[in-house]
Amino acid sequence: MKISIKTNFSFAKLANKIPDIISSITSNAAKSSAKESRKAIKSGLSPPLEKSTMNVRKSRGISGSTPLFATGTLYNSITSSKEGLTFGAFDKKGKEYGNLHRTKRKTASNSMIPNKIVPARDFVKIGEFDTKNLTNKIIKALRK
Repeated sequence: MKISIKTNFSFAKLANKIPDIISSITSNAAKSSAKESRKAIKSGLSPPLEKSTMNVRKSRGISGSTPLFATGTLYNSITSSKEGLTFGAFDKKGKEYGNLHRTKRKTASNSMIPNKIVPARDFVKIGEFDTKNLTNKIIKALRK
C-alpha cells in the first residue's frame, strides 16, 4: 500500500521569506517608534526643567520649557530605517546626544551648571506592533 501526503503550504518558501518579513516588521515598528518618541518629547517629559536649566536656555536665547526640545535637533534626528530606530544628534564632543539623556548623569565641572545631577529622560517609546500584518505575511509566505 502506498500513502501519499499532499500539502498546501511550504516551509521552505517560508524559510526563504523570513528575512524579508523580519525586515518589513522591523521597519514598520521603527516608523511607529520614531513617531511615538517624537510625540513623547513634544508633549513634555518628566521631570520638568529646573529653574537653572531655564536660565541657561534664556541666556542662550532659547525659549520654551519642554525637556529635550531646546533647539529641536534631537527631535528632528529621530528617524527610522529598515535597521530600526535611530537618533543621530551629537553633542560638541561627538557623543550621541540622545543616549546622553536616557540615563541619569552629572554635568561637567566646567559647564554652565557645574556638577549638577541631571535626571534620566527616556524619550524612546515603543510604537504599535502590527501582529495582524505579521500573521498575514507568514500565511502568505507559507502558501505554495
